[in-house]
Amino acid sequence: MISEQTAIPYVLGPGAGESTPFFGHSFVFKATAEMTDGAFSVIEIEQHREGEPPLHIHHREDEAFYVLDGEMTFHVGEEQLHASAGAFVFLPRGVPHSFTVDGTGVARVLQLCSPAGVERFFREWGDRPLDVRALSAELAPYGVEIVGPPPRELASAQAVS
Repeated sequence: MISEQTAIPYVLGPGAGESTPFFGHSFVFKATAEMTDGAFSVIEIEQHREGEPPLHIHHREDEAFYVLDGEMTFHVGEEQLHASAGAFVFLPRGVPHSFTVDGTGVARVLQLCSPAGVERFFREWGDRPLDVRALSAELAPYGVEIVGPPPRELASAQAVS
């Protein structure tokens, strides 16, 4: 049986879309599971040096980032992938990763997740502070696992020891 498609064509102008803060960043949802029949999500994100995510693994979705402005380093396993405006970064599911914002400390990216769904977590968490234990518990139903601290926190701890 073929399911009926419920997605419809649409256009969102600059700055348009549902928005939410997340770890001090600004998230604007351009495409969500509800809008794409679950195929993918796209979020325009203004990332700040503060609030960088802990090392984590997505077990359900692939992630891709298109850097619009600024500079970032993606920490993927043991590799560091540097990306500046115009760069595209692909992170397949199952790979431990995080990122840091470089340069001015602000970067703008488009994040694509396929399939969609993890964006629901961003809405639910909102702008609560980073609490790794609570974050781990709330991410588990979304197939995301925290496996280490944020990269700068890890680097600081290694420098002290």
